[in-house]
Amino acid sequence: MHKSEVYTVLFDFDGTIADTLPAIFTAIRHTFYTFLQEEYSDQQIMELFGPPEAGIITGKGRRSADLSLEALKLTDYFQIVIAGDEVTNHKPHPEGILHAMQQLRACPEHTLYVGDSQADVTAARAAGICAVGVNWFPASQSNGIFDPSPDVLFTEPAMMMEWLLKRWNIGSN
Repeated sequence: MHKSEVYTVLFDFDGTIADTLPAIFTAIRHTFYTFLQEEYSDQQIMELFGPPEAGIITGKGRRSADLSLEALKLTDYFQIVIAGDEVTNHKPHPEGILHAMQQLRACPEHTLYVGDSQADVTAARAAGICAVGVNWFPASQSNGIFDPSPDVLFTEPAMMMEWLLKRWNIGSN
């Protein structure tokens, strides 16, 4: 790695950074049953994912993203956070990724996007960057089955870290 090269790793949040999907499923299932007397499976709930919470569910809004990062003590680990309510076009559209790349002045050949869903892979591809699929929590949006396939798939965070270090030749000098 040359000192002038900057490498950027962008992350999805729910199901990638944090194991939040079980809590989301439980909260939505309870809400739908309480107010609509309807029961929803995890799969039916996932089919509603996409727009920010104000539109339906997930695609964390700014308030929810900030609360989640603070609760998990992760705020200091991210230079920027693009919330679902801060983009017009939601995944699989690449708007959020492109916005983050622009703010960070990231070049596509040194940027990758890490996520647990097909929408994450599709958005990364549309942004022209490496798509990293993950399935390291018991509940994930893809359950490890991606269509389209990511450029690389990991089931353990340590495996991804090792791959990143080798990919970008970090620490081998």
